[in-house]
Amino acid sequence: MLGAPALELYLFLFLLLFVLVSPIVSYIPAVLHFPDPLPAGMDPQAHDDQNSHWFFALARLLPLIDAVDTALKGPEHLAAQGTIYPVTILLLFGLNVTAAATRNPRFHAFFAVFFLVYILAFIAINLRMLAKPFPRRGPLCDALRARRSRCGVPPLPRR
Repeated sequence: MLGAPALELYLFLFLLLFVLVSPIVSYIPAVLHFPDPLPAGMDPQAHDDQNSHWFFALARLLPLIDAVDTALKGPEHLAAQGTIYPVTILLLFGLNVTAAATRNPRFHAFFAVFFLVYILAFIAINLRMLAKPFPRRGPLCDALRARRSRCGVPPLPRR
């Protein structure tokens, strides 16, 4: 049986590797899509057509990685994302699967515009939610108070 220090080390290594998965999975499609440098005489459209399947196949992993990351942060954090979060994850995953399966340039153009508009709207909605006053009661606030007191930070004033 593992002791507490070994278990903490394995947990730390797991979390470290998990945190690195998202940037790596983001980097690989970017390199596929924008090689540096583009070989001389290579048609960018032909290059895009040749690699679009792998670009979207890898890009479909990003919403799933984000969902796992959000779930690992706890049920309170997952619930705090709101009902739009699972819709976003499923929608982006489904559109990436479709984009990987089709070579239709109209769909890819639609997806590019839709993704930009949808992500900007998603960010705006989340920023509006963050602008709301932080609740001073409830289990999340109690956990924050407990963490602040353990770290030597003065407690939040009660209202």
